[in-house]
Amino acid sequence: MVFDRAWLVLKDQQQRPRGLQLQRSRRASGRGPEITTAITTSLGSLSDIKLDSTNLNAQLADSHDRSGNNLPKSWHLQLSDLALDVSLSPVTDPSVNVSLPGPFWFGVVAVNGSQSGFGFIEYSQP
Repeated sequence: MVFDRAWLVLKDQQQRPRGLQLQRSRRASGRGPEITTAITTSLGSLSDIKLDSTNLNAQLADSHDRSGNNLPKSWHLQLSDLALDVSLSPVTDPSVNVSLPGPFWFGVVAVNGSQSGFGFIEYSQP
């Protein structure tokens, strides 16, 4: 089983900040279902952080375009519960780190689409 994770800070049209944490599980073979869950929080002052919902159904898909090291050049994220439809793109040219159980990438991403923002992705190659 391979896990990918993302931690995002988003702003909607009214510029309200929201935190979004995603986890996607998939088989290392590439067969079978991909399951993505999301947890969202309203961000304000430190005393005003509120968990909005747990286990929201999300779709996180790798782009078909790949970089030289076989990483997706971007990801597409849809979350119907929040009317969210965005792309996540690495800010710098990604390079793969080799470790057990396999190659992975951890880096900063820009968020563009129905909301904007930034975040981090930890991506494991199957």
